[in-house]
Amino acid sequence: MRLFDPHAPTLRALSGTNIRLMMGVSHPDLRDLANCPQAATAWVSRNILRFPNVTFRYIIVGNEIEPESELGPFVFPAMQNVYRAIRAAGLAASIQINLLTMWNPPQAAEFKCGVNWFIRPILEFIRDTSASIHLNVFPFYAYLNDRANINLSFALLQPNSGVVLGGVYYDNLFYAIHDAFVAAMGKILAAATPLSVQQLAIPENKGTKTTTSSGSSSGGGHNSPPPGSVPLGSGDEIMAVTDGPIATVDNARIYINNLMRVVRTGTPMVAGPIHTYIFATFDENLRPGPKHLSSYSYN
Repeated sequence: MRLFDPHAPTLRALSGTNIRLMMGVSHPDLRDLANCPQAATAWVSRNILRFPNVTFRYIIVGNEIEPESELGPFVFPAMQNVYRAIRAAGLAASIQINLLTMWNPPQAAEFKCGVNWFIRPILEFIRDTSASIHLNVFPFYAYLNDRANINLSFALLQPNSGVVLGGVYYDNLFYAIHDAFVAAMGKILAAATPLSVQQLAIPENKGTKTTTSSGSSSGGGHNSPPPGSVPLGSGDEIMAVTDGPIATVDNARIYINNLMRVVRTGTPMVAGPIHTYIFATFDENLRPGPKHLSSYSYN
């Protein structure tokens, strides 16, 4: 289960359940956690130690923080201080696709030069502490923003819908976006030290231990693809999808069922299962964006 910030009633409800929890740090707390180690100690005491019977799996410091935002400079020092305050717990950072120059083909993906100052120390810190990087992989948004070039079946992870990208066959769009992150991270770490790629421990999935993914059922469509994205194909290779309701209950069901299938095996770049969290199961209809099913709610 994932919480985006500590919520005491939910934490009490999870006590003794053995449900493994990924918990985020509230964005308003980042500044204090970055500037004051004592604030990190107090945060851990208040939100972790108070709940000894909750199984904390990961602590997420910074969820999709834009490097150029006012919170950008605080993510890395906040990670350091929280890590020092809770060495025995897992620690992760969350990154999104718009930090990449492109995602297709995956092996050509790189982080934008303007965000290297932000992402490089985070990746080096995660490597040195054997923590995990958390990837937000949303094929639905990539599809919505390039419907002329991306087949809906490819975005819904349907069997027999794969394409060849950069000479490598990709069974689905989830794998392609996942591997774009892996390639970009490997390039950053390879430039840092000669041992970086080995220490990323890709065969054990330490570098990409956790992934969040969703297939929208009501909101969505407000994320833009990264500049320089390369179309997946043209002509008969990729069919354009006609206009119509896309964020439907049926498509959400298809995506989630396929997701549970594809994460059991590795991608072309990473062997082994992908630890994946399904996003926005209960409040998807409250998210901003087109409302194809305004009255629908998973609740």
